[in-house]
Amino acid sequence: MDKQVLTGLWLDDSRRDPNKFLNKKNDSSESGAVVRDWYNQNMSNNDIQWTAVPNYWEFKNYILKNGVPDFVSLDHDLGKDHQTGALRDSGQHAPSGTDCAMFLVSYCLRKHIPLPKHYIHSANDNQRVFISKVFRLGKMGKDPLEGVDLNNDQEIGQAADNFKQGIVGTKDMIKNGQLGTADRLARMRGLKDTNDLFRKKKDIYRENKQIIRLTEQKLHKIIRESINKILKEGYGIIH
Repeated sequence: MDKQVLTGLWLDDSRRDPNKFLNKKNDSSESGAVVRDWYNQNMSNNDIQWTAVPNYWEFKNYILKNGVPDFVSLDHDLGKDHQTGALRDSGQHAPSGTDCAMFLVSYCLRKHIPLPKHYIHSANDNQRVFISKVFRLGKMGKDPLEGVDLNNDQEIGQAADNFKQGIVGTKDMIKNGQLGTADRLARMRGLKDTNDLFRKKKDIYRENKQIIRLTEQKLHKIIRESINKILKEGYGIIH
């Protein structure tokens, strides 16, 4: 059976060649293994013709010039612009995958274009919740950049910052009983502190300020269980 040919837009500032990354044999990198396993299970019947971009500006320009692709694969943490070294807002904020997702979803809704299939290949497990939320809003027909000029990158950046803050919530909101989305999500996961959602992996096993020592065998077991859970949920794909 012939494979379906899809145009694909790959957003990543460090893994610049999607074919090289996806065809690499799995190693000790949990995130890389998860991504490659997901693609093998879900996209093996597709021939994706990739265009790779490293930042928000090139992502946006691709869509404006070429239209919306069939498939997008998104990283979250993009860092600085590789061409100019510049960060938006005088170095205070670098556009992330959330900015890109918000622009894409808003553009599709305003142009009455179906949302593309997508996957979030970011290794930043907790920041992916922002991109997922953007696509869920789009699927419900809600413009994440309502009232924002899509030609104004500064407005988009501010909207992205506000969007993230609205999900995370603030300590004052929590203290006053006004629970943000992140707080509710933390409770669902059995976490006592909302910040635990955004802790680095190396800190996950801290308890009472004591680091729990894990054997290599136990660590590999935990990684396998995490990968199986993510694959089972089919994380990040929109049909």
